[in-house]
Amino acid sequence: MSDTVSNQPSFWSKNKKKIIWGGLIVGCMGLGYVLWWLMTQPVIGTVRVREVEGTSLQEKNLKKRLYQGKYVTFSYEGGYEEKSHQLSPKGPVLESVLLVSSAIDGRKIAVTVANRGTTDLESDPSYQIRVADRETYKQSPFSEASFQGVLFEKNEAPFEKAIFLSSHGLIVSVALSSLFRQEGIEAELEALMSDFSISGE
Repeated sequence: MSDTVSNQPSFWSKNKKKIIWGGLIVGCMGLGYVLWWLMTQPVIGTVRVREVEGTSLQEKNLKKRLYQGKYVTFSYEGGYEEKSHQLSPKGPVLESVLLVSSAIDGRKIAVTVANRGTTDLESDPSYQIRVADRETYKQSPFSEASFQGVLFEKNEAPFEKAIFLSSHGLIVSVALSSLFRQEGIEAELEALMSDFSISGE
């Protein structure tokens, strides 16, 4: 009697895909249930509170700092970082200061001192741009201590208040800008100008 080999496929080979997919679905559902169960459990832990010595970032930001350059000296609120830039030795700009705030509103203070051979503010390109764009910039006279000049206000983002004045044969511009907020710009600019000083050479 001869042995006959069955050509019938086994149960596993017939249903291999169904078994694998079924196992994956059941495994995912089980994992989902376990995750849901863990996330609905109360959190258990210990909260430790301790006092830290030192000055907080907010307190550091309130401290005034002094900028003392070759031509201008002024104090400004803390929280600004000074950015340096190269000046052309042959250009009219003698001193340029850029202070960038670490605050989210992206506040900046820019001070420029230039010798353009005249004290006429019209000779300054930045001044000319603001005068030409009357829709964006509101122009008014500026007076603070011994300084007389022109104030430009931009009441749309980025907000800006810029002062142009001439002293000691130099043209000086002081601009304070903020990407998002207009509040506080005027008060900060007034505080900056209250002890602002310009020297010749």
